Amino acid sequence: PPFRSLTVTHGADITMGEMIFSKYLLKGDGKERARLRRHESEPLFGAQIATNAIDEGIAATKIAAEAGVDWIDLNCGCPIYEATRRGLGSALLRKPEKLARLVNGLVQGSPIPISVKIRMSPSGDGEINYQELLLALAELGDNQ
Repeated sequence: PPFRSLTVTHGADITMGEMIFSKYLLKGDGKERARLRRHESEPLFGAQIATNAIDEGIAATKIAAEAGVDWIDLNCGCPIYEATRRGLGSALLRKPEKLARLVNGLVQGSPIPISVKIRMSPSGDGEINYQELLLALAELGDNQ
């Protein structure tokens, strides 16, 4: 929170916490729980979660909402091995149908709004058509 507080003093209206592995948050991991902490100066605070399971994601959104988080950002942009080896982060971009089901499930079950962070491609070499992915996700929003 100190860095986010500093950004608020310089005019930031929206802040975002570090990525949280939902699985570990649900197990009560203190490090993951700490990433939900919001400084009183933060007017609009979002939390990033990494999950590939609807039930796990919904449970994480409920914990985040109880902690005072305003919205959840599903992280589909992280290319680190720790995330992708588990099918999280940018690995979800390789399975657009699964990602669409996941986002739909989270939107339906979350007590707070959901956004989705993506990258141009899982590995940066352009093998994913991000425009098609964005259109598919946008259609989910139209159906809500």
